[in-house]
Amino acid sequence: MARRSDPPPVAIFSPFDASEIAAASGRAANAAIEADAALQEMRAIMGRFDQIHLLSRIAFLMIIGTLDPARQRAKPFIQAHEVELLQALALSHEQLAILDSAAIPEAIERLLHLAQAHTHAVQQMSLSMLSEDPKRNKVEAVLDRIRATTYTVRGPRHAYQTRAYVRALAADLDARFLAKLGFTVSDVADFMEAIAQGASDTLQALRNSAVQWMKRDDPEQMLKLFLADNVHLRDHAIIAQIEDGRIPLTQVRAALHAIFEEQLPAAFRLDWPAGAPQLDRLREHMRTLSIGFEGIDDEALTHLKLGNPVRIKPFVACADGELYLFCTQTCFANLVELIDEVAATDAGLKEDCEAFKAQWLERKLQQLVREAFPCGSTFDNAKWADADGKGGETDCIVTIDKTVGLFEAKSGRMTAPAKRGAKDRLKREIETLLVKPSRQSERFAALLRSTPEAVKLELSDGQSQIQRSNIREIFRINILFDTLGPLTAGTRRLVEAGFIDSAEPMAPTMSIFELETLFDLLPDQIARLHYLRRRAELERSVMVEADEMDLIAFYLESSFCIPHLEQTEDGFGIYGWSDRISRLYDQDGRRIATMPLKRTPFWQELLTKIEERGQPGWTRFGYRLSNVSYRDQWTVLKRREEVAKRARRVKPGQAAHSGAFDADGSNRTVIGLCVGKAVSTFGIEAHSRTTATEMARLAGAEEGLVLYWDVNDKASELRFIASYRPDCEDHLIGNTSLLGQIATP
Repeated sequence: MARRSDPPPVAIFSPFDASEIAAASGRAANAAIEADAALQEMRAIMGRFDQIHLLSRIAFLMIIGTLDPARQRAKPFIQAHEVELLQALALSHEQLAILDSAAIPEAIERLLHLAQAHTHAVQQMSLSMLSEDPKRNKVEAVLDRIRATTYTVRGPRHAYQTRAYVRALAADLDARFLAKLGFTVSDVADFMEAIAQGASDTLQALRNSAVQWMKRDDPEQMLKLFLADNVHLRDHAIIAQIEDGRIPLTQVRAALHAIFEEQLPAAFRLDWPAGAPQLDRLREHMRTLSIGFEGIDDEALTHLKLGNPVRIKPFVACADGELYLFCTQTCFANLVELIDEVAATDAGLKEDCEAFKAQWLERKLQQLVREAFPCGSTFDNAKWADADGKGGETDCIVTIDKTVGLFEAKSGRMTAPAKRGAKDRLKREIETLLVKPSRQSERFAALLRSTPEAVKLELSDGQSQIQRSNIREIFRINILFDTLGPLTAGTRRLVEAGFIDSAEPMAPTMSIFELETLFDLLPDQIARLHYLRRRAELERSVMVEADEMDLIAFYLESSFCIPHLEQTEDGFGIYGWSDRISRLYDQDGRRIATMPLKRTPFWQELLTKIEERGQPGWTRFGYRLSNVSYRDQWTVLKRREEVAKRARRVKPGQAAHSGAFDADGSNRTVIGLCVGKAVSTFGIEAHSRTTATEMARLAGAEEGLVLYWDVNDKASELRFIASYRPDCEDHLIGNTSLLGQIATP
C-alpha cells in the first residue's frame, strides 16, 4: 500500500516584492553562467572518449543502477531527460573509438553531477523573467510552465496505456502500413518492445552475475567467479595483468568492473534477424528516427532546453551502419509520436493515422464514461439544435440521476513552436484545444437549462431526448488525446495572462489517459462525479500549479475539501504529488500498490448505501456528503454516537438531534444528525425538518442537510436523508419497505 504518512508539500504562493525580484534576477544570471559552463564541460567530456561506451554506461545507471549494493537507491542515478541531453552532446562530435577504461568511471561521475547541476540551473534561469509588472509576470509564468514541461516531463501516458492505443492502431491500420511502407504497426510495436525487454533482461542478467563476484573479499575468489560467468573474457589484457601479480582487492574490483562495463554497448545495439523482409524495410525507416555523429550542430545545442531533437529521433546511427537505443524511456514515452513520424512519410497514411486517433479518442471516451457510470445513460455523438436552429454535436453525454455530464473530445496536439513558448502560436492553440470545445459544451448546457420540457437528440441509432425536469446539475469536461501539462489545470492563470478572454465559459480539460486513471482509482460513481464537479469549481475559483495527475493524487488525500487553500489569493502549488500515482502501476497496467480515497469506514459505508439504493437525488446528496473533510467525518461519527445515547432514553416516537457542521468550508451546507426511536414515517419527516432547520439557524446558513437513523436498528444503517430550505426541498428515502413513500410538500 502506498504510504500516506508523509504526503508531498503544498506550496502557498504570494507576490514578489522589489527586493525579491532583484535577488531572483541575480540568481538567474548566475544560473545562466552555471548552465552554460556545465553544458560546455559535459560536451568536452563527451568528445574525449568512445561515446557509445559512455552512453551505454549512463543508460545502465538509469535503467538498473549500480553494481554496488551499498549504493542502491530508490530513484535512478540519472533522469531520462538528462540522458537525452548527454546523447545530444555526444552526437555533436565525431565518433571516437578511444576506450580509456581507467578514466571512464571518473568521467561518468562528473557527467552525473554536471547533468543534475545543469537541470537545476536551467530551472533557476526562468527567474530572469520576473519583473515589477504583475501582468508580464503572469504571461511569463505560463510560458515558463510550457518550457519546463517540454524540457523535463515524460509523456502523459502510462506505458501500458500507450501500448493499448498502439495495439488498437495496429488492428485498424496494419494492412495500410504494410501496403504503403512494407511493414505494419505491429512490427514497429513488437520490435520496440523486444528492444526494451531485451536490453532490460540482458542488463539485469549481467548485474546479477556481477553482484556475486563484487561481494567477495578475496581477489582470487573474485577473479574465479568472474571468469566462471565470462569465459570469453579469459584472454582480456586486464585479466592477464591481474593474474600476473598480487594486486590489492580494490584495484581488482575496479579492473573487473571496467571489463564488465565493456560488455554494456551490446545490450543497446539493435539486432535485426536475417530473412525478415518486413524488418529490413522497418530498419530503413528507423534510420529516419536516428541521428548520426556530428548530426547536432552548435545552433541546435543552444536550443536543447526548448526542444531536444533526440526526443523525436532517439536512435544513434554509427558510421558502420549499426543503430543503438540508449533512451528507452524516451522511445516508449513518445512511441505514438514516433509512429506518427513514420506515417508522415506518406501523406495518405498520415491522414489515416490522424483520422484513427480522432475516432479512437471518441470511442475510448464513450467506453470509459459508460463503464464509470453504470447507473447512468450515455449518448454518443449526439446531434442537437438550439433555439435559433443552429446545430451542434456533443461527443459524449451521461445522464445519471439528476446530473448531466457533457464531454467534448479534441484529438489535436500542441505544436513544437507553442511548446517552446511562441506566444502567438500558443494562444491560437489554446483557442483550438481549450476554448472552442468549452464554447460548444456551454451552448448545449445553456440549451438544457433553457428548454422548458425536453431536448431532442439525434443519435446514430435513432432519436432520444433529455427531460428538463431530470436536470439539477450540469458539469462539462474537455478531453484531449494528450495533456497540456500544467496548462490544463490553470485556466484562471491563462485568463489573467491574457491567453483566454475572461468571458469565455471554460470547462476543465484533461487527457483521455488521465481520465482513465481517474476512473480506475476512484472507488464509486459518487467519487467520480464529485471529482469532476469540484474540478470545475476549482478551475473557476483557484489558481493551482499542478497537472492532472497531481490533482488526482491530491484528491485521494483530501477529496478537494480545502477551504483554507481556496481562500489563498495567489493560489497554491502541488507539483510532485503525481509521483504517488506513478508508483501504483507496473508496465502492463497491473495495480501493484493501492492508494484508496481517504474516507473513514463510516463515511464510505454511508455513501455506498446511498449509491446502491439509487433513490432520486442520490447524486446530489452524494456530492454534498463528499464535501465533508476526513477530520469532520470522524466528528460526525462521534456526534452521532453521542446523539444515539440520548435517543435510547427517549420515548417511542421521539428523537434526539445535534450538530451543526460546515461541510464544505463556505457555510452553504449544514449537516444535522437525528436519531429517533420507533418513529413513524411522518414523524421522521417532522423530526428531520426540525433538526435541519435548527442546525441551519445555529450556523447562519440558508439550507440544512439532515441524516436520520433509528436507535433500534442494530445495523445502524442510514434511514433517511433530506435537505431543507425555505424555497426548495429534496429528500431521499433510505428504506422504502419500512418507511414508505414520503410525499414532497
